[in-house]
Amino acid sequence: MFKIEKRLIAVSLAAIILNIEIFAQKKINVEKDFAEVMELVDENFYGDLDIDKSKIKKEVLQALMKSLGDKYSGYLSEGDLKSFQANMDGKYAGLGLTIEKMENEAPVIVSVVEGGPAARAGIKAGEKLEGMDDVSAKNLSTEKILEKLRGDVNTSINLSILSEETNTIRKIALTREIINKKYVQGHLLDGGIGYVKILQFGNEISEEVEEIIKNMQKEGMSSLILDLRDNPGGSLIEAVKTTSFFISRGKIV
Repeated sequence: MFKIEKRLIAVSLAAIILNIEIFAQKKINVEKDFAEVMELVDENFYGDLDIDKSKIKKEVLQALMKSLGDKYSGYLSEGDLKSFQANMDGKYAGLGLTIEKMENEAPVIVSVVEGGPAARAGIKAGEKLEGMDDVSAKNLSTEKILEKLRGDVNTSINLSILSEETNTIRKIALTREIINKKYVQGHLLDGGIGYVKILQFGNEISEEVEEIIKNMQKEGMSSLILDLRDNPGGSLIEAVKTTSFFISRGKIV
């Protein structure tokens, strides 16, 4: 735990662990019921049966998680998980956008990588991604949206971005490039005030936070601003590790 003589100033601490996918510890076995239902369908359905069973299974699992009534709990398919892990590693070919998707709604842009294609085009957190290459994003899954946003380096995509401030949609052409997301930024302000901004709880960011704060302490830091504005969440493990630097007693989560 870091010892700071003056009080700790935390900005937007309430956002620490929002949007983090937490998988239930108890096993919920839907395989048997699913198999029995599909068997009945195969045996009794009248007409030609042309369905994608993997798609049905995914939708069943998504419905199961939705029934919990917790918007921060969800099911990640294999493709979703790969995209999530790539985002946590902070390196991928894309536009430098992090989105949050609710059912039947346009995804909200929750953060933009500084210096990336989206940021250079003036796209801001809080705006909505209405479509990509004239395809509406409202009814697409997060997996499908990320598939479209990411791709090969130097390939192009056209985005439709809605600004709620002006209630207008603007068309923006962007070119994909390698995105190296730096999730932690920090420096010493006047008066010995340290400033640390955590853009997202990516893999191993707790080590970066620790190193930055220790270096600022050597430079005479006496108080600290911890800025979590527009932080969409990320790794629960890294969020807990980072929080433990400042909380020495009690259970964090």
